[in-house]
Amino acid sequence: MKKLLYLGVFGCFLWAEVVDCNLLFESRKEEIASQLQKLQEQQQTLQILQNATEGLLKEREDKLKAQEQELKAKQDSFEKDQQDAQNKLKAQADEIAKQQEAKQKQIEALIAQNEEILKQIKGAKQDKVVQTYAKMKDSKAASILESLPTKDAVEILSSMDAKTMGKIMAKMSPQKAGEITVLLQGVEQTQNDKNP
Repeated sequence: MKKLLYLGVFGCFLWAEVVDCNLLFESRKEEIASQLQKLQEQQQTLQILQNATEGLLKEREDKLKAQEQELKAKQDSFEKDQQDAQNKLKAQADEIAKQQEAKQKQIEALIAQNEEILKQIKGAKQDKVVQTYAKMKDSKAASILESLPTKDAVEILSSMDAKTMGKIMAKMSPQKAGEITVLLQGVEQTQNDKNP
């Protein structure tokens, strides 16, 4: 019986402990449920904040991409305009260079033409002077040529034919005729060098 008694006391003790534990578990269960409710609310709040933050970040990222594309488009447009302007300037510079080259050629042609005209005028003038002296009497032509500077006399006489030149020089003083002869040889030598 003692055993039974011990068993009974022990059973009561256990039963009291079980009842106490159940009460303890029930109170803890409500407390845990309350804390779980709070954690779920905080998790929902956190999820809402996270979604809002992601939305703002995506919105800002989209704006930045749009601005970047806009800047790239402006840069491409600027570079294209700059390239077009450079091409236009190069074309204008090439055109100006061509025009200058054409003007230079035109000027050179005019200069050559003017030189030729001057030669013709000088030749025609020289021919008239030579013809005038050739038509004069030999003595008159000789006296006039003797009074001219020797260089001018040589120029006129060198354009005459040899027969007329000989007749006029025969009427000159021997000293003047000698000077002219020396110079005439130089003129003939120069003409031979020019026309080989």
